[in-house]
Amino acid sequence: MVYTRILAALLSVFCLCTVPVFAATPRVEKTIETICFEDGTYLQITTTETENMTRSSAKRVYRDYNYYVDNKLAVCYTLTGIFEYDGKTSKATDVTASASIYQSGWSLKSHHESRSGNRIYGTATFSGPNGDKTLSGSITCDKDGNLS
Repeated sequence: MVYTRILAALLSVFCLCTVPVFAATPRVEKTIETICFEDGTYLQITTTETENMTRSSAKRVYRDYNYYVDNKLAVCYTLTGIFEYDGKTSKATDVTASASIYQSGWSLKSHHESRSGNRIYGTATFSGPNGDKTLSGSITCDKDGNLS
């Protein structure tokens, strides 16, 4: 009985001293651009940026290059970079990429990624039923964290 009272008292103190903690949700921004080609194919470029919750002056950026044939997604090349900025300077600290195939007859032929200063670059060439398709682009982050 004494142990029950002590346990109840300890639990009461613990509950009174507990402070609820809620995880902050990172801010996510997304932009979409579509480029139509004369042969009826088109490229949809989606840029998604998330701010780093551990460092307010850093962000991770994903840029998807989705290539459509006959209104169906054929291939996707995703360029990903991490940028740091402080209001005076900015720099790209990492670049990675991935490729996905959604239609039969397509394969990844080559790809290359690099970073320099405050910019990342990437290019991927896919082989398809009607020849090769190269998807490429770059992302730049300025000193204030604005992307272009």
